[in-house]
Amino acid sequence: MNLVAGTYDQVVWGFKLKIHHENETEQALLSPTFSHHAQLSPIKALSVSGPIAASSCSDETVRVFDINQRAEIGTLIRDNGAASCLAFYGFSPKNSSINFPVHLITGSEQGSISIFDVEALVHLKSIRAHKKGVNDLTIHPTGRVVLSIGRDLQLCMMNLIKGRRSFGCKLQREASLIRYGLDGKTFFVATEGVISGHDSEDARLLFSMENSKRVNCIAPAENGLLFTGGEDCSVRAWDPMTGKVAFSFENAHSTRLKGLVVFGERDDQGDDAPYIMASASSDGVIKVWDLRMATERPTPLEEASIKCRLTCFGGSYIRASRKSSKS
Repeated sequence: MNLVAGTYDQVVWGFKLKIHHENETEQALLSPTFSHHAQLSPIKALSVSGPIAASSCSDETVRVFDINQRAEIGTLIRDNGAASCLAFYGFSPKNSSINFPVHLITGSEQGSISIFDVEALVHLKSIRAHKKGVNDLTIHPTGRVVLSIGRDLQLCMMNLIKGRRSFGCKLQREASLIRYGLDGKTFFVATEGVISGHDSEDARLLFSMENSKRVNCIAPAENGLLFTGGEDCSVRAWDPMTGKVAFSFENAHSTRLKGLVVFGERDDQGDDAPYIMASASSDGVIKVWDLRMATERPTPLEEASIKCRLTCFGGSYIRASRKSSKS
């Protein structure tokens, strides 16, 4: 498993996470694999899929890295504003053994959604989605549509097959995060401390869950739970069926959370694997948890610190599942 962190100091850090059984308990080893001065200003966003990662900053470039080779493999140039959010999708048949992603979708501070060919490192198309900057985006598991939210208070849908905006609706308040559920039937929107669930067919509100403070990161899990982290320094697992907290890791970190990565129940060989989550906070601390051991005062399996201000966080299996790409 790979974990990647972006920092205020313009550096991208990479870690390899290994889980093994010892004396009937789970043991985790989190090892730093690389650090790279990736950008010319603080890193704003990153995405990770299989062995490939991408990062962006306030200029109009996106850097692409090969995690296994610990090297930068190219730069994507934007001409419509800096990328404020990134997401990979799809895997190349030519690189099926390592699941090299095909496309990178970016949202810009000028309001556009752009599509890039990752292997060729070329821009394919831009879609004007918002009148102001894009805050976040999410790709449907089929790869056919993208949902985005922006500073113009709009929720927009882009049809990737036709390459155009197909839907838009006004939100009551500016939202900061959006994510499809893993089955694609629902999507989640975070606005300050409120997380709302919506039907993917017509965007109607299905439920609403309220956190005590602002939510900075959300991560759907295979068991249907939605994990959140934010200003309250805690990790919460929400049950969308009840709208209540299933369990929580209170004060999981000493500072605000900036990212969560939830790994599935099976690894790429199809074997049973522990249900693992990694969390990262703004002080540069990364912790690894076994979610099956949720208690009132859980102990992380492993932790590491990059000793600098962390701005964004992502992860994937080294060989990601062919039906999804983690961003």
